[in-house]
Amino acid sequence: YLKKCVRQHSTYLISKGPALLHAILVAAPTDLSVWLIASRMNNLQSSPTNKKYENESCYWTSWPFWALLCSITSWFHGYALVRTYANSVETMCLLVGIALL
Repeated sequence: YLKKCVRQHSTYLISKGPALLHAILVAAPTDLSVWLIASRMNNLQSSPTNKKYENESCYWTSWPFWALLCSITSWFHGYALVRTYANSVETMCLLVGIALL
């Protein structure tokens, strides 16, 4: 089916396709779950330092931004979450489960 859509036999697509698909199905939900968990933690936090930034529109002062940035730029996530035979599906399922609590 994919060969008909692309209309050519691409060895690059065949070799990198599973990694790309795994990145979309595993790495993206993992990063989204990290952001959701940090967003909920930010909403639960009632410290005076958090109220200081309440009226400002600086997104880099919030927990969700820094948690997502650390998750996206993590060398381990870049190396292990897109590997098709790693246990990254367990990581994704755990984080999605925690985010949906």
